[in-house]
Amino acid sequence: KRFGGENPKFDSTIDVAAGPYLERLRQLNPAGLKSFEGYLNAHRNSIPFSYGYLYRHESRAPKEFGEEHVVALDQISREFPEPKPPYYAFLLGDGDNMGDTITGLKGKPDHQNFSERLSRFAAAVRALAAQHEAWNVVFAGGDDVMALLPLHEALEAARQFRKCFDDAVADLPKRPTFSVGMVIAHALEPLSEVRRLAKNAERQAKQMPHKNALAVWAVPRSGAPVKASGHWEPFADDLRTAVQLYRDQTISPSFAYSLRDLLDT
Repeated sequence: KRFGGENPKFDSTIDVAAGPYLERLRQLNPAGLKSFEGYLNAHRNSIPFSYGYLYRHESRAPKEFGEEHVVALDQISREFPEPKPPYYAFLLGDGDNMGDTITGLKGKPDHQNFSERLSRFAAAVRALAAQHEAWNVVFAGGDDVMALLPLHEALEAARQFRKCFDDAVADLPKRPTFSVGMVIAHALEPLSEVRRLAKNAERQAKQMPHKNALAVWAVPRSGAPVKASGHWEPFADDLRTAVQLYRDQTISPSFAYSLRDLLDT
């Protein structure tokens, strides 16, 4: 954070995890809440989420809440379901076969050109984050990316970061690829542990033949982690299809468990 530039913004993990709930409230935009969109924009993720989930047993709202906000929050909590348990995605992305690419460069101009390409990649990632308020890019430099992402946009963010990298190195003779490790973790899990798991997920992606892969680990607070990995095509496309099927309620929440039991028999 000290070297993050002027006035760096890093949301708390609770804020990041609140993204899907906040988006759902925006879509519902209930009648009776005055200036609802302005209220949500002013307070972003943490207040509606933390009040609805973490403070629901408190006798009073946190001190920083004004009276009109307490009234609005009470109405939200009465009219809408509580947010789901606060999970978010921690992403680590890294270029593949960078050593081979650098070895293939000839002379100072090639090295300068390659450095400029990596700078364009990092700038493109930061520009994406600027367009998506909920995407928290902690670091983007060289061929590396570290980001905290809300669940409803995590897969798309990973795909976009990979596209930024591919665009930056598109016409190199030895074109490197990009792999990502992503952990879905509880917002109260120690960040150092989540980062360690994300690094392990990234290693799993890089162990795929020819790399150019995505590994996703879902790590519940209780129970064993669920791990999946594959090359971007078709794995990421299959994940996106599955997500849409769940959103459309074409398949039930118990489908994955039933499928797992069937495969285990």
